[in-house]
Amino acid sequence: MISGEEFRRLHDVFFRYFSQQKTSQDVANELIDLAEKYKTYAADYDYGRKRFVFVFARNSESKSQGLAGFIVYDKSSRKILYGMYRLTYSILVGSDEESYIQLEPLSLILRVAMDERFDVLESLFLYHHKDPKSFNVFLPFLGFAYRFLGDFFLDYLYENYIDVIERLNNRRIIYGENFVYIPLIGVGLIRRGDGSVFVYEAPRSYLSFPEEILSYRKVSSSEYPLIHRIFSGLIDSAKELDRSMVVEKGRCDRYECYYLILSSASPPSLGGRSAFLLSGIQRKGLYGEFLENIDVYFINCNGSCSMYPVSEAMKNVMGWSRSYEKISMDEFLSKYGYGGHYLKILEYIMENRNKFPPKFVEEANKQYQGNVMYTS
Repeated sequence: MISGEEFRRLHDVFFRYFSQQKTSQDVANELIDLAEKYKTYAADYDYGRKRFVFVFARNSESKSQGLAGFIVYDKSSRKILYGMYRLTYSILVGSDEESYIQLEPLSLILRVAMDERFDVLESLFLYHHKDPKSFNVFLPFLGFAYRFLGDFFLDYLYENYIDVIERLNNRRIIYGENFVYIPLIGVGLIRRGDGSVFVYEAPRSYLSFPEEILSYRKVSSSEYPLIHRIFSGLIDSAKELDRSMVVEKGRCDRYECYYLILSSASPPSLGGRSAFLLSGIQRKGLYGEFLENIDVYFINCNGSCSMYPVSEAMKNVMGWSRSYEKISMDEFLSKYGYGGHYLKILEYIMENRNKFPPKFVEEANKQYQGNVMYTS
């Protein structure tokens, strides 16, 4: 615990350093000095050339207010290489979930540093410099997974961190035995030992606005039977969805090209009457890269076939939407309009008929024949 004046000074220098695009060496020196003064844990590495300093401080004037953060700096030049911080409230209240959720990414970082796995930290933050937007969403998921899976997840990260970063870079699915993170749609799911599934969501401005709250929800089979079935099945289907992902180039005009992203899976646990379909459009051109209509759909055929978007399931669980409606194949295909994308999705379903319920394939074939006749 430090004085209110020193706490405000510590927060101010963290804020000034990480909120400015170009920071003077004077600010960096001030941050290094204060971090060293109030450090909770510090270690030298890379043959003593670099130093990791972790700070955890509480405001003596407002005991519910705390700050946690870290920096890594070059000892000879005193250049700060990377770091981050969080300002938290109600940090002393053990039952306050929000304050602990905010600290989870930093708890993971501290543990990794104490394990002397600075290779993992440096790889993660090198990726941050390359694609901060994706990193800002993904890093809280790492902390979230560590909270619920513990050393099991940590062992996975240590063994696979290079592959994890490569997958994140290429928007591939990141998965393990009881978790999945799908960069394309920003969904993270973790299954606990009791079968319940935790759904993860983080604000995209996580590092830019540290006061924002991370959020998650627990989904049990008793409270959300259908959504629990979808999320648990998606964890089981992650490997197959990743391995079967294809990107097909569509038409190009003067400014951009369109690519169709498709993947599917049918885990044995769903009994052949259900499947997952990932679909969406990627646009690449002069003005950057854009994703459209990206989602994963749970297909269930019991009499008739229905499709359930995973993004809508998340909205329902998070409380953004009270209803969770199924859609028909017509409604699904209408997102892609008539023409190449529309027909390619139908062709994909028929070519991969072994992954989909027979009734769904039959419906896709009827749609395809009807539209081929209409457009010919």
